[in-house]
Amino acid sequence: MSRVLILCPDRLGPRLAGTAMRYLEMTRVLSRTHSVTLAVPAPPAGAWLDLGGAQLLALDGPGLRRQAAGADAVLVQGYTLRKLSWLAKSDVPLVVDLYDPAPLANLEIASRLPGGRARLDSHEECLGFTLEQLLHGDFFLAAHERARDFWLGMLTALGRVDPDSAASDGQLLRLLGVVPTGVPDREPPPASVPPSHPAYAGGRRPFVWSGGIWDWMDAETLLRAFARVAEKTPSAALLFLGTRHPNPDVPPQGAPARAEALARELGLLDRNVFFGDWVAYDERHRWLAHALAGVSLHGDHLETRFAWRTRLLDHLWLGLPSLVSRGDTLGERMERGGAALGANPGDAAAVEAGLNLLLEDAALREGQAAAARRLAAELRWPRVIGPLESFLKAPYTTRRRDQRLRYVDYLKEFLPHSPLHSAGLARMRRIYAREGGGGVVRRAFRRAARAVGLEGRPGRRPES
Repeated sequence: MSRVLILCPDRLGPRLAGTAMRYLEMTRVLSRTHSVTLAVPAPPAGAWLDLGGAQLLALDGPGLRRQAAGADAVLVQGYTLRKLSWLAKSDVPLVVDLYDPAPLANLEIASRLPGGRARLDSHEECLGFTLEQLLHGDFFLAAHERARDFWLGMLTALGRVDPDSAASDGQLLRLLGVVPTGVPDREPPPASVPPSHPAYAGGRRPFVWSGGIWDWMDAETLLRAFARVAEKTPSAALLFLGTRHPNPDVPPQGAPARAEALARELGLLDRNVFFGDWVAYDERHRWLAHALAGVSLHGDHLETRFAWRTRLLDHLWLGLPSLVSRGDTLGERMERGGAALGANPGDAAAVEAGLNLLLEDAALREGQAAAARRLAAELRWPRVIGPLESFLKAPYTTRRRDQRLRYVDYLKEFLPHSPLHSAGLARMRRIYAREGGGGVVRRAFRRAARAVGLEGRPGRRPES
């Protein structure tokens, strides 16, 4: 049994997004065989939260360092390692979770920012904290084999793959394993009564978009296709379960507003198309159990190729027929296995045809439901978590902390110790725009003075 500290960057609460869902279910499974502590921002109170015997800790609390020092392994994801930079200097084995292809997802967010520096600053910051994780981790998790190839390329470029590691571990399985988000290891609770909502009124069974409407998803193609379906079948309904991220710290994206505006323009809003806020995690099964089918569409971009669509797992868990865009690993697996119909990204005609098929063909829906349950059994958490379990049996380190990596000199802009770190560059650009070149020079002298202990001494001041 290992002592495991999981650092979840997302909030836990009755309403959960993909990251929090992943770490809640991971904690529940790992706590069967390990002593697990889950650290989250602003830990919630209340009896609703079942951690399977694990402990809950504040991510920014005073006891975190002590907990990390006593752990056999620490798992981090996203921006957490930059925020807690002392972890990079720790001797505790560090598991870095790369299930989210953050630099690629951020391309879609940054592309909607004003041109010029704003886009580059957003991209450089995201790429910067990703590189830091790749430099300091000991064991890495990818969501699937295609994503593993992507991360292996980045690890190789950073010098984390070398002749010694390749000689002792030919496939580098001790460095990078595949652990997707899994299906909950339990049956869905009974749901005999549909939700009290207009989309289900009068016995209607809506199409359900079960996740968030993110900038890299494609709700607009769905709405245009569904408008033609609703002309043919006026009782058809479409429900978006998540429009606002349940974590108030996450900045809103523009896709939900664009989707709602299009539904209004098409004359469907609150008649055939409905937008919810965010469904409680322990209630989501009720909304899906009484749906006709689930829908998940995305655009044609890099994020799609390396993503793992978390909410599709709920479709499998509930045995829900589905219509998905092609291009992502899980959606393609569902289509191959008969659990979903597939459409090429942006193909409104194919989406319309798929929606009509699901509306009209009960045998198709029954076949998809059975296939979804079979695939759900293959993807249950205890079956997919194996590489992480193997690591935790005897945690180890792969990063030689006493040896500088020669390969990364050209990437110093992105490293936390560098004066050219991307966050510092962004700060200097703001100072230059506000105070000119003289302001940048004065700030640099002040930082240097503080570094050598001159600033603040009686009778001394930094030169300007």
